[in-house]
Amino acid sequence: MPAGKDIRFVVVSNPDQLRNRAELRLNRQHVMHNYLAKEASKPTSTDARVNGQRSEGRRKRATSPSTTTDSSTTDTSIGSSASSGLSRTRADKNSQTQAGYRFATFRAENASSSSETSGDSRPKVRKIRTAKSRIGLGSTGGSLVAGISGGFRNYTYLGTKAEEVPFTPDRLGSGLDPFDCWPAFDETSLRVNELKWSCSRRFGSRGIADYWVPALLSARHAFLSTIAISSAHDDIMRRSARPPDERPKHESVQRARVRQEVTSMINQSMSDPQMQMSDATMVAVLHLLNAEMMGCDDDIMRTHQQGLSAMVTSRGGLSMLGVNGQLAGVTTITMYIIAILRETRPGQPFIEYAGNSKSETVWKDSRPFPESPILCRSSGYRTIHNTCAPDGPTSRLLELTRQLTNVFVEGSARHEDASSDSRSEQLREMEVGLFAVAANIFGSTAAEDLEFANMSDRYTYEAIRVTSQLFAHALISRVPFSQAAQQLQATGLYRSLQPGPLSTDAPYMEGCAMHIHIRNALMRTDTADCWGHMAGVLFWVALVAGAAANPEVAPGGYVHRRESGEDEEARKFVAAIVVRCSIVLGFEFGSAVMETVKSMSSIQQALVQV
Repeated sequence: MPAGKDIRFVVVSNPDQLRNRAELRLNRQHVMHNYLAKEASKPTSTDARVNGQRSEGRRKRATSPSTTTDSSTTDTSIGSSASSGLSRTRADKNSQTQAGYRFATFRAENASSSSETSGDSRPKVRKIRTAKSRIGLGSTGGSLVAGISGGFRNYTYLGTKAEEVPFTPDRLGSGLDPFDCWPAFDETSLRVNELKWSCSRRFGSRGIADYWVPALLSARHAFLSTIAISSAHDDIMRRSARPPDERPKHESVQRARVRQEVTSMINQSMSDPQMQMSDATMVAVLHLLNAEMMGCDDDIMRTHQQGLSAMVTSRGGLSMLGVNGQLAGVTTITMYIIAILRETRPGQPFIEYAGNSKSETVWKDSRPFPESPILCRSSGYRTIHNTCAPDGPTSRLLELTRQLTNVFVEGSARHEDASSDSRSEQLREMEVGLFAVAANIFGSTAAEDLEFANMSDRYTYEAIRVTSQLFAHALISRVPFSQAAQQLQATGLYRSLQPGPLSTDAPYMEGCAMHIHIRNALMRTDTADCWGHMAGVLFWVALVAGAAANPEVAPGGYVHRRESGEDEEARKFVAAIVVRCSIVLGFEFGSAVMETVKSMSSIQQALVQV
């Protein structure tokens, strides 16, 4: 059944949430709104709640001070419902019908909850949450990204082991398992319930529930392909947590089986004329591509990337894709990320789509969004300071990196627009500004010489410090991030604690690649909620480290071999962080994520052109 305004999807993480009274109330309200909207569209409707033919007693109650709402409040509160547009278009023809509908809506909302009292006696009509109200915007309070259950830390069971969920069957209705209706893999050893629980825990958000879940439920391969992302992510995280000499030589059997199953389902859909170019199949290919991005196998990833690009072309371009524009946006962001990690240029159709997309300037008001040194308000950071003291070492370092980015971007723009005679002068001015800021970045103190409240804060600072110095060296030397990383590695000035025991007693690693040092620092930070209000910073750190991990410069940015050893393990780790951040942030702050990858790609192109 196609997803539309008639349907309200409810996504839960355990059976108990199906009996949540607030959610049940929203369901009843949604059904009533839908019914009234359909009745209002029938000229012959006899429902008194629609045509306004009520008894005199009801009319008196509708106009009494205790139950009357002003028209502006009522229009706002129901304007986001599925039937508000209909009631407004009929207003000129039948104002009595509109008044009756508003009163019926008010009674439906007041039936199960009493109104709050304020300075006057008028009840407060609560707004209904809709997908439209969440596009690219963040609330001013709470977590930057709310998890699918209201927050990644809202429920203790989200931190338990997968085998402990669902809970013990000691309650009424425990014999009913609503998750039995989920599609299943052909491979019976793959437990969809457990795998999907892990997927929602790592990648779930309210934005995904609003925008993406209806598309996932449209086809089996679209739904199950999400598990390819989470299984790849979890396998990489488990491997990275072990010391180098204790890791398995190959990926987990579960991850390989999931990928095989998803690939098989996609191949089957491609042989079906009705499904081969559908949104569901494109969603499945997009999921598989994100999983392969974490695997860092360039040949396989290039195959899926080219296949997805061909599907977009066959559909008539990105603007012709469905899922309310989300499919085109997510596809474009994914292609940009691949280009960033491979230090190449995105395809022209994706550049044009990103350039023409309407970017919501959410950074021009007070609402939070994922800030980073490459995407921030002109006045400085605001969201980051919700969790990071403005006068602390981390904030000071981020501010220096923001200033460095501004000098480089503005200087590059002036250099490009200047005449041939003045370009050398513009370049010298930019170099002076860059060196002045970069000197302070390279003079920043290592984390082990500073005091922090906990280990996570300490290594959050250290990951930012190493990344900022790598970023600064690339900008002042005007070389790609991978080349800048090789030059810094040759200095031998960096060291970090190796993975394994998450304590300061682990042995040091010295003389290794820069993205390994960044990985080692990230391993000791709390990434459960992607650094919370600093999620944009984590995304930027992973993008820079991922580009620095690019193994070699090759035609098209791809290599025909796979690196082995710790370099490859760290490369996969930072790619997994990139993919997770892009998904978690992309459905909540799509425009900000789009601007982030566009800014990062522009900086990379400027490093080559200057």
